[in-house]
Amino acid sequence: MNYLKKTTIVLTVLVGFMISSAAAGEYFTDQGSMWTGGGLGFYQYQYRGASDPSNTFIFEPLFRYFPCKYLVVGPAFLWSTSSQINYSSYSISIGPEIGFAYGNNLPVIPYVLSSFRYTHSSVTNKSSGFSQSYSYGTEGYEIPIATGVIIPVVNGLGFQVEMGYNYAHRNEYYSQSDLGTFHIAFGICGIGNKVAISLMNLIMN
Repeated sequence: MNYLKKTTIVLTVLVGFMISSAAAGEYFTDQGSMWTGGGLGFYQYQYRGASDPSNTFIFEPLFRYFPCKYLVVGPAFLWSTSSQINYSSYSISIGPEIGFAYGNNLPVIPYVLSSFRYTHSSVTNKSSGFSQSYSYGTEGYEIPIATGVIIPVVNGLGFQVEMGYNYAHRNEYYSQSDLGTFHIAFGICGIGNKVAISLMNLIMN
């Protein structure tokens, strides 16, 4: 009974501390607030039958603004590059982003984001055993959807967890392709009065 009482007191203090810490989130989601930062990602995968893995690096800076309480908008930008022994490519996507973040006296700050991005990709392929290479480009669009939470830990600082899905459509010479990818992101977020700074590490699947 004594153990249960102590545990209850500890949990009550912890939850109360988190709620008081999350109060900064109410100002962070107010009109005129900014949400900046960015994400980095690296993943490696190997096609079936291929002897060499493909390495991909992703950079996604962010700048978001709250034109009114809880509503966030901004430009979405992503740059990625992939490389293999006989293959290299890069991709750039850009477009508008819109989302919703609620930080009104909750122990966590939930959010949901989506955007529509135009994409351009360039691929350089060098066949094994040949000295010549050829390049080609593709155009298309992406529709990413992400949801996550910011979990305040101490005043002004918290953990961030995000998961999302990205649908990509590509137009090549005489063909089209569709690709869906999932991602999970972890990071830290500085939360202040009218501003938040997210530093994320993306894990792709």
